[in-house]
Amino acid sequence: MNSRHALALCPVPRDAGIIDAMHRPTIGLIAVVLLAVGFFLHNQPDTAVSAACLRIGLIMSLLWYAHPQVKDVPGWLVALGVVGLFVVMRWPKLLVFAVPIAALLWLLRPKKRCQEPFSAPRRGD
Repeated sequence: MNSRHALALCPVPRDAGIIDAMHRPTIGLIAVVLLAVGFFLHNQPDTAVSAACLRIGLIMSLLWYAHPQVKDVPGWLVALGVVGLFVVMRWPKLLVFAVPIAALLWLLRPKKRCQEPFSAPRRGD
């Protein structure tokens, strides 16, 4: 298989991020299936699988809902969020430090510059 053919099969551009590569209907379908499995297994003796399906299904449904806005989030910020979530889940007392640091990063984030409004050329120019 040559590289031209391999690239033709991939509809996502090479420079697209992980969020751009996600297909919104597929995210919704996965969320519905996980929620259904979680509710179906809810009364089983082992509730770990049910709880995991419900939690992951809820997160996937939130991702499906927010997908148009999440596409603009840079990849490094997603990675930082995942690492931060893991650290806070592992050591909950660090939440006291994580919240002010997250607020500070939010306030110091790069702002989008406003573009000057388009002005039509004057008649005399």
